[in-house]
Order: sequence, then C-alpha cells, then structure tokens
Amino acid sequence: MKLVKEILCCLLVFGLLALGAQSAMADALSDRTNALIKSADAYAKQGNIVAALQQYDKALSMRPGDLAIYYQRGLMFGRVGHYTSAINDFSLIIQREASSRRKRFPSARKYRAEGLVGLGQYQMAIEEYKAQLRQGSGAGNGKIWYYLAETYALMHRNDLALDAIKRGLATGSHWSGKMENLRTKILTGQKIVPHKPFSN
Repeated sequence: MKLVKEILCCLLVFGLLALGAQSAMADALSDRTNALIKSADAYAKQGNIVAALQQYDKALSMRPGDLAIYYQRGLMFGRVGHYTSAINDFSLIIQREASSRRKRFPSARKYRAEGLVGLGQYQMAIEEYKAQLRQGSGAGNGKIWYYLAETYALMHRNDLALDAIKRGLATGSHWSGKMENLRTKILTGQKIVPHKPFSN
C-alpha cells in the first residue's frame, strides 16, 4: 500500500510539474505573439505594410483564432489594395461573430464593403453598407450613409443615392458637408469619383 501511495505522489508531482511547464510555455508563446503584434503595429505606423503583414502572419500562425489579428491584417491588406485578402479576413470575423450579440469588431462589415467597392462589386457593397446601418444607429453612421450614397451613384442609381443622402443628413453627422457636396454633384451631373477604400 505504501508503494502505491508513493507512486501516486510521484505521478501527482510529475503532473503538477508538467502543468507548470505547459503554463510557462503558453506564457512564452503569448509573449512572442504579443511582440509580433507590436512589431507589426510599429511597421504599419512607419508605412512598411509588407513587413507589418509578415508579422501579422507569424502572429496568426501562433494564435490562429485571434480575431483582433485578423482585423488588423485585414486593414493592412485593404490599405495596399489586396481587397480579396481583406474581404477574406473580415468575412472570417463576421462569420465567427455572427451569433454574438455584442460585436467586438462592429466595423468589419464596413471594411468588407470597402473591399467590395475596391473590386467594383458595388451591389454586394451596398448590401454590406445596409447591414452595417441595421447594426448601429445615430450620428456615427453618417459616414456609412455617405458611402452607401456614393456607391449607389457609382451604379447610376441617383434616386437611391439621393434618398441615402437625405437619410444620412438626418443623422446630424459631421459628414453632412460631404453628403451635401455629393448631392450637388449628382444633381448637376458631375462625375462621381469614389473614395479610396480603406483611406479612413
């Protein structure tokens, strides 16, 4: 019986040591991943988007379920015009947050729409902008109303563009001046030049 107790004690000690080692390895991995993310953010601020993307890719290889990394990488892809890759990252975020009441990344739809505009897929972008508007309310949506109106105008749906502008102006957003300018361009038949996706 004494031998059995000693064996059990040894197994318990080894188990605890293994758990401690596993915890230490997890902490070291987390530290390395966080360092990669910081490095990616620093590269992005310097304008070195390629290096930032490489660091985000390395961080994702260590923490493949981290939506915050996908979000940042999606923004970087969008800024360099890799719209399909950006759309893929934002689609993954939207899919994983679909059942969540409180979204950690509520702008993922807006950015997916921007990628679609960049690819010239205006109808799909419109659906995303409309979904983004259903998701929130208030003056903060002025930008989304503007982008929706602009996209309608690019499709030569001036009636829908003017309606979106009217609804956007009703929010009292600081985007009102831009919306009024867009309305003037539509009414006077001026060419509509879309904003650069991921520019703000």
